[in-house]
Amino acid sequence: MPKGDPAGFVHIVDEHTIAIPERPGNKRVDGYLNVLQRPDVGTLFVIPGRGDTLRINGRARVLADAGYFDAMAVHGNRPILALDIAVEEVFFHCAKAFLR
Repeated sequence: MPKGDPAGFVHIVDEHTIAIPERPGNKRVDGYLNVLQRPDVGTLFVIPGRGDTLRINGRARVLADAGYFDAMAVHGNRPILALDIAVEEVFFHCAKAFLR
């Protein structure tokens, strides 16, 4: 499920945890059903101007509220949910791997 907000939208909770906000929209969060059934996730970050991509693997949970939701507000709007990921692995994929 592609995500995006202004630069810096991924919230760093602590040195082992990140959170990705879910914004109000069509009020369908079907992609989160996979996380509820299989919480081991891989996230891929495409960084403008770079050929490689950043991969973060970990264990996720879906949160409806947390103390850091205010910090993820955009134009005064808090996220409706967040994907909270306990980071287990971080590495870069070379550009060739991304093209494959």
